Amino acid sequence: MIRIRNKEIVIFEGETLDLVYSQLQEPYWLIVSNDPMYKNFGFSKEASVYVKKLKVNKYYDYNAFRISTYCNYKGDLYYLENIKNETVILSPEIKTKQKLGIHIYDDRRIELSYEKFINEVEEIWEERSAIEGFRFEVEPIFFIKKTE
Repeated sequence: MIRIRNKEIVIFEGETLDLVYSQLQEPYWLIVSNDPMYKNFGFSKEASVYVKKLKVNKYYDYNAFRISTYCNYKGDLYYLENIKNETVILSPEIKTKQKLGIHIYDDRRIELSYEKFINEVEEIWEERSAIEGFRFEVEPIFFIKKTE
């Protein structure tokens, strides 16, 4: 099954970890892991995870980026929102909504079986974008499935 990652991530000590924006008291980026070994790198235990807080508006020498996953399905562009319980959820992008005659603020989504999706989808890719305050050293487009 294809794994989608619509989120922010950071490469920390060679590992890919979640990066979460928090504004509970003041704005922070939180690097999150389930692995207790990160206590050795200044992470603290919060609830059931280990967290390293990074103040916003500073520069950190970590490679970090935001990932959004898209696909070409039946000739149109969709945001690949989720894959759960053998169901794929697609959200049409603005140009697709306009082509289909759907208002741009209409939140309709397409739900289809994973098997049908895999058989009919033309391409799937991640678009990776920079996050202010971090290095950005990855390819901006990563194809998960590409037509020849």
